[in-house]
Amino acid sequence: MAYAKHHALPHKDHHNIMRSTRFAALALAAFATTAVLTYSTMPHAAEAMAPIAKSVFGKWSTFYVGHPVTYAPGDGYVYLQQERGAQGGLLIIRPDGSYTWNTNAGVINGRWRQATANELLGGFGPTGIRLLHGESGWDYNIQARPRTSNTVPDSIAIWTSGYQVNAYRVR
Repeated sequence: MAYAKHHALPHKDHHNIMRSTRFAALALAAFATTAVLTYSTMPHAAEAMAPIAKSVFGKWSTFYVGHPVTYAPGDGYVYLQQERGAQGGLLIIRPDGSYTWNTNAGVINGRWRQATANELLGGFGPTGIRLLHGESGWDYNIQARPRTSNTVPDSIAIWTSGYQVNAYRVR
């Protein structure tokens, strides 16, 4: 009996464990709810819709932006390789809600819809569209990029969380 009493949890620790378990269950439920909402392809009825930027319609030549990379080959130094990029395929965005994207994995024919204001947070302004089931099956925001000079061609940003493709108008 003394052995069992020695290993029994004190009353206050029992309540702390129960509180921790309840907190973990609530946190997991909150995360699961958020994950479902985050990955939804349809806007919630109460979400404000962003205006459609008609300037995104047309033919676009995509360019995949790389990032600087550091590497250590074992000679005692760390090197920085400057940003790299690669030419991509043609993206055609039509006013009728359809698009065609020529990617390395093949041609994708899909639909787009008006983006919500929440989807465009952190982007290039309040106007844009949402490409549904694009490259790699992801949904992408499409927004006109601000012009920096008259010598630079029209460009758009094709982006999703943590990933961006640039594109330039093809005439």
